[in-house]
Amino acid sequence: MEMETVGIAVGSGALGAILSFLGNLVPAWLKQKRTIEPQPLSIEKQRAYITTSECNRRMCEHQAELTKLREAVTGNQIALMTKLDEFDSRAEARSKAIHDRIDPLVATISKNEGKMQLVEQAFLKSTLGGKK
Repeated sequence: MEMETVGIAVGSGALGAILSFLGNLVPAWLKQKRTIEPQPLSIEKQRAYITTSECNRRMCEHQAELTKLREAVTGNQIALMTKLDEFDSRAEARSKAIHDRIDPLVATISKNEGKMQLVEQAFLKSTLGGKK
């Protein structure tokens, strides 16, 4: 048990020494003088600021341009939707025309299929009880 206590005491003493050292070093580092390079420090001239009225005027111009763009996009969108509706109605008409041509064929095939079933049943009956 004594060894553990000694280890804790030595560890806390070392920690205290480190904190004390940092406590002295940090303020000294903060107080050191800094030089600003290059000397003399060059200062670039800034462009003139605009007035509030000029800013408002420019904002109105931007808003007008945005409104024009929105109207153009809305007009194009309406034209596209109209064209899509036209394509959809043409596709529907084409589909209906195809079905109108196929429906008589389906009816004929159904009749033939019914006749073929009768022939198959007759064939089956004739082969079951016949002579071998």
